[in-house]
Amino acid sequence: MVWCVVHFVLDNSVEVVPGFWYAKGNCAWPRSSKTKDIKKAIFNQVRPNKLDFSFFEARCLSSNIDSCSKAQKKCEMAKGKSDLSSTEEDKLKKKKIRRQNRVCLQTVNNSISIKSTEGPTSKYNKKTLHKDDQYARLLHYMLTIKYEIKSIHEKLDIIIQRDEENTLTKTRESQLLYDTCLIDDKLPIKSQENLQEFENELSIDKNYRHQLVKRLSSVSGKSIKIMVKRIMTLMFTPELLCKFSYNGRGNKKCSFEKLLVNKIIFESVKTIKKFAASDNSTNEIEQVIKYVLIQTPFKIRDKTVQ
Repeated sequence: MVWCVVHFVLDNSVEVVPGFWYAKGNCAWPRSSKTKDIKKAIFNQVRPNKLDFSFFEARCLSSNIDSCSKAQKKCEMAKGKSDLSSTEEDKLKKKKIRRQNRVCLQTVNNSISIKSTEGPTSKYNKKTLHKDDQYARLLHYMLTIKYEIKSIHEKLDIIIQRDEENTLTKTRESQLLYDTCLIDDKLPIKSQENLQEFENELSIDKNYRHQLVKRLSSVSGKSIKIMVKRIMTLMFTPELLCKFSYNGRGNKKCSFEKLLVNKIIFESVKTIKKFAASDNSTNEIEQVIKYVLIQTPFKIRDKTVQ
């Protein structure tokens, strides 16, 4: 094994190291802070690794020395010719400086960045280049702002959408209220002429028909019988109903079954889920309408008697 004497640029010190510790202007040095461990690593010629060693800028003063004792003599000669003090106290100070201020040369993206472990007695302040770190921080900050702005936009979109939905709902409710008022103004139907006009409007205007179904379905009731009776009372006067029977009786009475209003009564009742689910709902609605048409003349007669 060969030895060499190297000069560490950072603390201007000269040391004996195994020959393979030095290469291409850099020299390995143990990370340990104990002098005993450092000497042991040098004497045993421990192979450098990234975990236990750091690499520092250095220049080789003498190489290919075949023994450690010869290398030590040349090291002393080099120290004597330099401006270094030979006292043990100064040596300890220099070694302490070297331990605290060694510059670690690391390759990052094919470029060399300098990292210093700054010590209290070092004249080298921490003037390391952190461009990559600064760029990373800036990028992180910009990305954070980007996602915050995106989140704000999403929240604004939700608020705008909800506002539009509320406005549309209010508009529909207002329109429904307006249409309902128009329908209620025409009810109850008092004469056959009014009924014919009502029928014509229903056959022409699908929206009007739809609004009428909604209006009649709002009457509701605990049973189909109650709901149909309420609808008949809302839509027709008793005097008009007296002129109708469900199927018609020749020239005496008109057929209620043929009226468009009759179909709308069926539709209105069946919009209620519990009634639509009934298998007998159609027949029950028909029977209630027949009952109302039959009983209406008797109710008028009873009122007249009273």
